Amino acid sequence: MKRHLQTPIIASIYTSGRDEQYFSKAHKFLPYRWDRNDPRRKDLVNHVTSASVPFALGARLFTILT
Repeated sequence: MKRHLQTPIIASIYTSGRDEQYFSKAHKFLPYRWDRNDPRRKDLVNHVTSASVPFALGARLFTILT
């Protein structure tokens, strides 16, 4: 298998964040779904946090919080 390292890969954050396969109530605005301490998360049946990361992660997160 030959890889083309110059081929861009594009993923839609909008689309992945609204996929019912990964998020219950995907089309509703539920920001608590990313809050690990929020008790309402137990009501989210299928929630795969890694399917969409709408907020910064890693070093970029630190920049936003400071």
